Amino acid sequence: MQENLRNFCRRYQVIYNEEPHLLSPRSHTWLIRDVDGKKWVAKEKSPHDPVVELLNNFKMLHPCFDHPQPVSEYNEDCYLYPYIVDMMLADGPFEDPEIIEKVFELAGRLQALFRSLILVPFYKETLRSKGFEGDFNSEVSRFGLPRVQLMDDRHKSARHREIAQSYQWTERKLEYCINQLVTRAHWSGTVLSAFRSKIHSNFAIHTPITGSNLSHTSFHPEHVLFCRDKSTAIVGWHIEPRPRFYMMYTYLAWSFTHSKRADANQFYQAYLVKNSSKAFHQEHHLVFALCLMEQIIESLAKHPTSQFNPSPEKERQAAELFTECVKNLP
Repeated sequence: MQENLRNFCRRYQVIYNEEPHLLSPRSHTWLIRDVDGKKWVAKEKSPHDPVVELLNNFKMLHPCFDHPQPVSEYNEDCYLYPYIVDMMLADGPFEDPEIIEKVFELAGRLQALFRSLILVPFYKETLRSKGFEGDFNSEVSRFGLPRVQLMDDRHKSARHREIAQSYQWTERKLEYCINQLVTRAHWSGTVLSAFRSKIHSNFAIHTPITGSNLSHTSFHPEHVLFCRDKSTAIVGWHIEPRPRFYMMYTYLAWSFTHSKRADANQFYQAYLVKNSSKAFHQEHHLVFALCLMEQIIESLAKHPTSQFNPSPEKERQAAELFTECVKNLP
């Protein structure tokens, strides 16, 4: 792999002598310092993962946050981008209420950005049409009603696929998490079965309120960065359809499993109560419980021995919070 990585970087004129530093073993992400001292990040992906195209499209929409700007082609096994100078929120006050509110706002802006991706082809057409010399009528026809209707049909087809993909992912994740947790202490098989039934009977979590249900699949403090110029950056990109509110509750569930607060259960349950008090009570509880299961399993996979996080006490607290979520479902 190291030789493949070196050759990949050379294709984009990034030459290094020092061995790359592995940032994340599970996601295969490396920090690279080239011979000129500039830092780069190389992150492994599948050749058909659209993340590079999506990140490049972000530039057309001028998001309010910084993000990786790949210099590599979309069909590579990795993508390469300049390192973002930052402080990872996981090393900072990720549980501060003011920070949590800012992250919730950021998640909302990210959802709006995903909704706006449908506009990118029109923006590109507009830019290409500038300085056009030729038949004006044929040029304008590209923005006529048939073209708009075609784009609308494609948009609807994409939303239908995303709803199906969200459902399929949830079914796989649900069964995997239940199979992992049902034999462990503190996790009630009865409660887990009840939760499975509730998930199966609520398809609404897969239908977006507006726009799409595309999500950053790891939207938590390890991937939200505070930059030196006081701006925000988001890294760790993998974009797929997920249930409603997934990014918000992934952040809270990760924060809960890493919390140092003595009142963690009450603190995080209060956010759930607040969020679900106005509308979509059941959907909020279902998705928070699902994200809590996912983050506990993720944490157990990273730290399989009890001397690391999550401790038996933290897992007990998580099981209690999960049970409370299920009991509050109608």
